[in-house]
Amino acid sequence: MSRHLQYVRGGSSALKGKRVPYEREGKLGVLVFHRPYRAEAFISYLKTQAPSLRLDWFHIGLNRFRVVLLYRDRTELSKGKQLLQNFGVSLSR
Repeated sequence: MSRHLQYVRGGSSALKGKRVPYEREGKLGVLVFHRPYRAEAFISYLKTQAPSLRLDWFHIGLNRFRVVLLYRDRTELSKGKQLLQNFGVSLSR
């Protein structure tokens, strides 16, 4: 099942709590990769280490794939940023 379909169906364990329509969720850019399998591997690794992280990736053109942190509110954003920093991912914002 695709990651997006899993999200829409509510199949992800990280989605407990209030539901927010996907298009209205906050999305903070994390990294850009030049290959989709690298974006997927990055997300897969972080999800095994920190299942509460909600990450997604998008093709943004010219062989570029952006990984984003999804968040519903400031608290989830703050926790997500801290988890990413704990894994050595520096964020500019």
